[in-house]
Amino acid sequence: MDASPLNSNVMEFVQNSLQWLCDILRFDLLIGFGVYSIAFSLLWVFRVRDRRLRAFDESAWRVAMVVGIGVGVLLFVQMLIYIMTAEPEKASAYLRQLTGPYWLGYILQIVIPVVFAGLLRVKILRGWLVYRLLMLFFCVFGFEQYVILVTSFHRDFLPSSWAPLGMPSWADVVFGLPVKMFLFLLVAGIYYFWRRRREQAVGA
Repeated sequence: MDASPLNSNVMEFVQNSLQWLCDILRFDLLIGFGVYSIAFSLLWVFRVRDRRLRAFDESAWRVAMVVGIGVGVLLFVQMLIYIMTAEPEKASAYLRQLTGPYWLGYILQIVIPVVFAGLLRVKILRGWLVYRLLMLFFCVFGFEQYVILVTSFHRDFLPSSWAPLGMPSWADVVFGLPVKMFLFLLVAGIYYFWRRRREQAVGA
């Protein structure tokens, strides 16, 4: 059996798996973190201030920090895998894009999620709702989405034509956002209870 088709299938599976994982982190967990942050801020405004709520938010921003850094790492790994496994012509064309006039956009697409996520360790920033939403925007709305959106507006700027660009419908907003927040709360809740168990074990 020829080994090259097998290797090609394995690498394709790895690339698809990394893309799937990156999409979950960006479009599910990070958006869920943004919706949760809005809900948390509203509770704080209406004086619903509980010690356990603050402790849960501590776990929530830590999860978001790991997710944001993971997005940047996965994008970088995907880039390397594509360069190493693509056909020479495609790899050369991709390298020309990375070193061309828009090289900064590709670099920022990787660096921005890591930087924004890392800055969540700064107390004054992670307590600021605007910063959390900025992190969500720059992590989810990457350079490729920006290019697609801008280059498509000159053809048709009507909202009815935004669907091919990946713009969400009202059904996606109404039903999708609560599901994403629930998914994030599930992950953050698991981490929260794990932290409590560990702290109790250390203090015992």
